[in-house]
Amino acid sequence: MKTNPTTSGPAVSTRRKKPRT
Repeated sequence: MKTNPTTSGPAVSTRRKKPRT
């Protein structure tokens, strides 16, 4: 669950991990 940045939030993924666009 924590591995998925989308579930946590798009803003968090951008700060912690960059989403593959």
